[in-house]
Amino acid sequence: MKGIIGKIKSLEERIDHLTNKDFLGELVREVLKDKGFFDDDVEEYESVIVSVKKDVIRLSDLGFSCQPLGDGMWLMRRKVRG
Repeated sequence: MKGIIGKIKSLEERIDHLTNKDFLGELVREVLKDKGFFDDDVEEYESVIVSVKKDVIRLSDLGFSCQPLGDGMWLMRRKVRG
C-alpha cells in the first residue's frame, strides 16, 4: 500500500510540474528548436505604447527602454529573448 501511495504522490508532483506555465513554455521552445522551427538567434521584444509619464517611469524601472513617438506617446520595449 505504501508503494502505491508513493507512486500516486510522485505522479501528482509530475502533474504539478507539467502544469507550471514557465516549464511548459520552455518545453515547447525546446521541442520547436529540435524540430527546426525555432531559432535562438531570433530576438523577441515586449513592446507597449504609453501616453502617461508615470507608465514611462514604471516600465523603465522594469527594464524597458523608451522611445518618444510624439504627441505625448512613448514606445516602451525590452528584450525578452535573444
